Amino acid sequence: MFVGMFPGEIECLADCGTTHTILRHRQLFIELVPYNSSVTTMTGSSPLINGRGNAQFMLPNGTVLKVTEALYAPRANRTLLSFKDIRANGYHMETHCENGNEYLCITSNECGRKRILERLMCRSSGLYLTTIRIIESNNVFRDDLLDSDTYRLWHDRLGHPGRDMMIRILKTSHGHPFYRAN
Repeated sequence: MFVGMFPGEIECLADCGTTHTILRHRQLFIELVPYNSSVTTMTGSSPLINGRGNAQFMLPNGTVLKVTEALYAPRANRTLLSFKDIRANGYHMETHCENGNEYLCITSNECGRKRILERLMCRSSGLYLTTIRIIESNNVFRDDLLDSDTYRLWHDRLGHPGRDMMIRILKTSHGHPFYRAN
């Protein structure tokens, strides 16, 4: 088991060699269509696939990934996250070394600024390990609002301050006079 896993987290390997994300948990799927197929590995072919469809889940730091053609394989040995699906969500990947440890970093490039969203640990096998979580929600929302550019546009149109403005407000704010320490 992955050190530091919490209840509800699922161990997942990021894999550049898999053509599809392979998920072992039905709850990760938004919609699932029955589909029987085999997975070809170095040791041969195994009839592991029971379905395919759209999936959505969250990485440890809150990055949400949507996968349009995930495969459902409840008897698979591991849950695999395809590099192709990370890129399809608009993210980039690069490796970093820190204190002798190697990480695969999932990054975003917003407004010309690169931000590290997630850091996946490198195992001794050379594979990158992370955890994913099921997104539980009772809210109904429109799919087109998941597009970050559309969301940011409406956020700005409604006059809500952005991240940079909030930082400026906090730096120049002295607090409410009733709450100051004497």
